Amino acid sequence: MWVCGDYVRKGQRVPFSQQWATLCEACGFRLLHWHRAWKVERYGVQMRQDGGEDVQEISRVSFFRRLANAKGGAKIESEEVLCCERV
Repeated sequence: MWVCGDYVRKGQRVPFSQQWATLCEACGFRLLHWHRAWKVERYGVQMRQDGGEDVQEISRVSFFRRLANAKGGAKIESEEVLCCERV
């Protein structure tokens, strides 16, 4: 099992998980399952007394990912779990 995450380079999202899966298959592994683990949980919207809305969510992304998201780069809120077996 491999836990991989995409990253941002020059403002563009790099699909590292896909690259890693290709590398594993080239090295003799067979991909069994591909899971996505979300780092942000959304619980819906809560109404305020003044008529506004608050989005209820818990974010478990790293400090540096929060900084990158605040700068306006590609948002990455998940990581991939690749399940492979040796052929």
